[in-house]
Amino acid sequence: MSSVDEPRLYERTKVENHCFLCHEFVADLTQIRKGSAKPFVILYQFRMEDGQDGAVVLRSLPRDPRSPRHAHHARIYAGRNDRRYIFICGCMKDRSEGNRCRNCNPDWAAVIAHAECWAVTEPWALPPTCLGNFALKTRPITLWRTPAAKTKDLRFRPTPKYCGYVTTTHVGSLLERVSELPQEVVDGITVHLSGSLVGSLLKTHRTLQELVPELHLGDKFDPPGNVPVPGSCNHTITSICAWQNRILGQSYISRMAFDAEDAPLRLEIATGAIRGLQVAVSRHGLCALRILYESSPPSPWLGDPSETWMGIVPGSDLSKLMLLHDEFRIIRLEFAGAPDLERHMEPSRSILVTQALWDRDMSWLKQPSYMAAGRTWCNEGLHSEPVIPYYDNWRLCRHLPLVLDSRYARGLTACYTHEGIVGIQAHFHDQASSPSIGRMDDGYCYHLALGVGEYLTSLWKPTRGPYDLWRQPNDRYDSLVITTNRDRTFHLGCTTIRQENWVDGIKWTRVSSSKPPVRITGLVVDAISGNDRPFRDIGITEEEEADHGLGSSSRSAAAIGSGGFPQYPRWDEQLAHYCFFRDYYSGEQTSFMTTASLLDVSRIALQQLPGGGRRRRTLGLRIEHHDGTLDTLGEWDPEYPGGSALVLYDSAFGPLEELVFTLRRAGDAGGSRVVAVSAKVAEEPPPHFAGWNSGSGPGPTGPKVVVRSNDKGIDYHLEYDAGGSDTVLAYAFTFAGELEEDNWYNEVWCFESDPQTGPPPQGGPEELEILI
Repeated sequence: MSSVDEPRLYERTKVENHCFLCHEFVADLTQIRKGSAKPFVILYQFRMEDGQDGAVVLRSLPRDPRSPRHAHHARIYAGRNDRRYIFICGCMKDRSEGNRCRNCNPDWAAVIAHAECWAVTEPWALPPTCLGNFALKTRPITLWRTPAAKTKDLRFRPTPKYCGYVTTTHVGSLLERVSELPQEVVDGITVHLSGSLVGSLLKTHRTLQELVPELHLGDKFDPPGNVPVPGSCNHTITSICAWQNRILGQSYISRMAFDAEDAPLRLEIATGAIRGLQVAVSRHGLCALRILYESSPPSPWLGDPSETWMGIVPGSDLSKLMLLHDEFRIIRLEFAGAPDLERHMEPSRSILVTQALWDRDMSWLKQPSYMAAGRTWCNEGLHSEPVIPYYDNWRLCRHLPLVLDSRYARGLTACYTHEGIVGIQAHFHDQASSPSIGRMDDGYCYHLALGVGEYLTSLWKPTRGPYDLWRQPNDRYDSLVITTNRDRTFHLGCTTIRQENWVDGIKWTRVSSSKPPVRITGLVVDAISGNDRPFRDIGITEEEEADHGLGSSSRSAAAIGSGGFPQYPRWDEQLAHYCFFRDYYSGEQTSFMTTASLLDVSRIALQQLPGGGRRRRTLGLRIEHHDGTLDTLGEWDPEYPGGSALVLYDSAFGPLEELVFTLRRAGDAGGSRVVAVSAKVAEEPPPHFAGWNSGSGPGPTGPKVVVRSNDKGIDYHLEYDAGGSDTVLAYAFTFAGELEEDNWYNEVWCFESDPQTGPPPQGGPEELEILI
């Protein structure tokens, strides 16, 4: 028999790490365990054995003394006869908002608040159970789609009465003066207060003032109800009507009905078959909707879709439309009797069908998109992806288009840090700004240049199961392999990890339909896992390959016929020697390698970018070939202002004889860094050069590559013949992150690539998702 001190109930729960009153970050699990967190209050709501709702307020997280030191166990005494032993889910370690996983209890999570924000609730005299209901009813459904949407939470006129401050205090006096300024000045001030204590208090007051009167906060939680849309019986539906409610600066649909006469918003239904509804969802629920027809353009929007996430609810019979709602907003729409999403099994992998809320209008998308998970979400248990409250089997997805105005991107840039890929940018000709996802202002930027008529045909990533974290520690890089229709393969990521993936038998997942030929039209990342942190999941949108207006000379039948399988270089001692820089095993430095061919070169441009912040001074080369393909060495930035590139060589000058790299010693460890690059043109062109330059005759052979140094006692001169068909020029360097500039190194050499082509080992425990 257990003792009286033995906990009676065991429950796995999540402690939110963002304040449920102001929605700013409070603390993560590590800070709470170490006692380094700022003052906070945890509100834990639960259902007792008699069916009543209970809540307990904690100002610390008591740990069970019998549990291991590293375990996330806590014993909570909810009352005289109710003791609970809860297991804090490891996803609390993630500092980003909205990181709830499927292992967490979706209905009874513990919430956290700043101690100062909690003090603001005291004048309202709300018991803990009512505040717990308030937290459940106002918990955000989605993230802010843009920074502009986030700033709306603070755009209001702060009067002393509204803010809850008395003017006799310093803060109250300051706010009184601010409230007398013009509204646009007030907006600017309050926006810059975001993340500060004063900003949190302002948002807490505003939230309580606006939402508490709208909610029924009893002692028992009343979950949202799922009901049919009123007015759908016994007549033909001709219009959808709606009423709006404003919540924290944004308009939401609070009620819906068919053919209502007194509704302020009305959407007339046109004739023709319906394929579904496009919904616009923001932080607290549904903001707008429109009808998607089979053979005609979509209807106008009912409501305001600005700054929202957009998804598609498939269905054809509006009379079966159901809505999930509570007393002040509509949360979700769905059609009754819609088939459940199922998991499809294929010989090499399992596919999970998931609906998506996109960061842009994707109603044009006819083909399904694909996504593969990159790593486990938390350390406990099996792989579990983040979930959206009230939207089971949905994802928040950011889309990076590779086609704009029928033009394909001219290149991609992936930004890496020691944690992984943190941003990807697509570059287009004649575009004022290039679209991107994630952040591009920190880390190493690897540029993939595409020639005229070149496009991506497949994307591969290492298959990682829930217990494969030992293969890729957190301080290493993710690897991606991309193929194009010009029979080229690009390897994104750390060189050493990339090669280990190929030679150690790690299986690979092809993130596509595996039914070539296809053209990749965009990249997809999970918004929750890619919001100011490394991407956890990555996917693609694709379409069946067609001519796309390109001539046969711009396409590679061999690449399409090979099924888009990548090429990967053999691992040899020479490659290992140049790629393993010092201190590699300590994790302090890791190398990247970029390669290029020097056959049939038409133009070489040099770019030197000044350093700033955590970025160092970088060097990049752009090598153009007569067949239209492009290679880049080092860190080439296609978005850098014009005039920054120096033309080292042009075929009009004559045949390229030598490409010379001058290195200089960096630091006391003996490493070297490229400080100059020059090109030498042959004084007397070979006999066939003039004919070849005019478009006939065989092309010239490749030049010599010279690597030399005479600095601080180090004197060497190396020459490589780059004229072989498989010879490539390699430019490798470390990415040191926080290390001093003296610890950045370069290596330049040539080697025989001897590539292998064919399908890499596929399969494994990883699932591939189809996003619809």
